[in-house]
Amino acid sequence: MRLLKTILRKIGRYLPSYIRKFFLVEINGLDNRIIVIKDGKEYINKINMIPDGFTIEIKGSKNTVKFYSPIHGNNNVIEINTNETLVEIGASPWLNSLRILCSGGFEQIIKIGKNTTIEGSLFIRTTYNAKVFIGTDCAFAHDIFIRATDAHSIIDKETGGIINKPKHPIVIGNHCWIGQRCLIGKNAMIPANTIVGMGSIVTKIFTKENTIIAGNPAKIIKENIDWDRRDIMNMER
Repeated sequence: MRLLKTILRKIGRYLPSYIRKFFLVEINGLDNRIIVIKDGKEYINKINMIPDGFTIEIKGSKNTVKFYSPIHGNNNVIEINTNETLVEIGASPWLNSLRILCSGGFEQIIKIGKNTTIEGSLFIRTTYNAKVFIGTDCAFAHDIFIRATDAHSIIDKETGGIINKPKHPIVIGNHCWIGQRCLIGKNAMIPANTIVGMGSIVTKIFTKENTIIAGNPAKIIKENIDWDRRDIMNMER
């Protein structure tokens, strides 16, 4: 079955929707729900209602994946290996190669606001009880990694306490443009109307809106800006 699913991920877009969804959704555990909200109505665990372009694997209990229709996308994977976790994705014109992986801990939350787009390869990784909130009308370029927790514990030798627990959620505000190959680490906060330059590493809290932040580590390099989805040629017409 796993080999078949791997094959279907590669050729799934060529198969009829009802066949693709049957093989690409796997739920193991108790009280797990996949909810699709369409035209104000809520559909629970209706496999045929799940947006095209998603593979979903749930192992655990009391987890929820919620979609707001319509969502258009391709090659998206949601994998939950924990309990009491919520993944919520707003209506979107394009999500391409989104991967969400939640494991360990409990009560993890990942929310992506409506009209947010992904051009290719956004990986969101959570463990422990981490949370990621992405606002509305954001644009993600290619090869972006959001890591809400560290993979291993860092321990204070004197006290024995763990010193690298996440202190607060990762927050990306409304109308943010995240450039190619950015890395957004635990505790990072990016305010609304921010552009994050290509290849930047963001691990701090930023509060000033309408800025460009860039670099390693990222810092404000320009203020009093906004951005538009239209390209330069179309804006100049």
